Amino acid sequence: TDAGGAPVEGAVVDLVGTGKSYVTNGEGWFSDMLVPKGTWDLRVTVGDRSALLEDAAPTEAECSEETYAFNLYTDYRLTITIEEADGIAKPNIYIYPTEVTEVSVKLSFPAGGLVTVSDPPYGDGWRVTVTPEGTINGEHTFLFYEGRSGGAPLQRSQGWIVKREELEGFFRKNLAVTGFYEQEIEDFVEFWVPHLTDHPYFALHPQYNAIYGEIVSLDVEPEPHSLIRLAYVIEGLEEEMELMPAEIPAFEAGGFTVHEWGVILSPADVSAYLY
Repeated sequence: TDAGGAPVEGAVVDLVGTGKSYVTNGEGWFSDMLVPKGTWDLRVTVGDRSALLEDAAPTEAECSEETYAFNLYTDYRLTITIEEADGIAKPNIYIYPTEVTEVSVKLSFPAGGLVTVSDPPYGDGWRVTVTPEGTINGEHTFLFYEGRSGGAPLQRSQGWIVKREELEGFFRKNLAVTGFYEQEIEDFVEFWVPHLTDHPYFALHPQYNAIYGEIVSLDVEPEPHSLIRLAYVIEGLEEEMELMPAEIPAFEAGGFTVHEWGVILSPADVSAYLY
């Protein structure tokens, strides 16, 4: 808003260092700015002048409001409502072409979101050379990223309740039945089982290709013949409960294959399990 509280249309707000820009509408607002925790810089441009708002810091609350004052010819105020977003936790993408192939992989967030960590660096997308054995650029065995997502709906009506001490066996069987390969399963178990120790039971809600795609869309070129994507929504429980078992869909096998597994965590669980 301007000094008189009137909305400013066409102001550009940049989240510095991310390549993300947002433009205010006729009512002076924009939406879907998702940012990693910590401090970050905003650049606000009105007309031909810009102001840098350094070290803007979201609070630890799940929802808060921050207002920043700055001057460009006249006084302006930028107010941001900050809401914590779900965490897209440690997805691994495995790629198996039928011959050595240059592959393009791009992620998008239909409900809003961003990549916060990646290896190799994501940039504007991965373009990598992959062997039939799944070796990427001669050194990686998978593409790794983490991110934050907006308000896409998650499936929580079906899944499985698993005792803490039975998690490793469950994941090995569940991932194998879904179609994941042995090394992919080992990678999942090696990372996630040691992290899931703070509750006696866990509810595991699977998000397969279609639902996962509403949270994080995956575009691979050339198009794979077989694509398996699975993200578990994991919730710790203090006691056992009833849950309708999930049905594992049948996935086509063979040809150019891409597999992805990951976990979706609530804002509170992101800090509990990952950081």
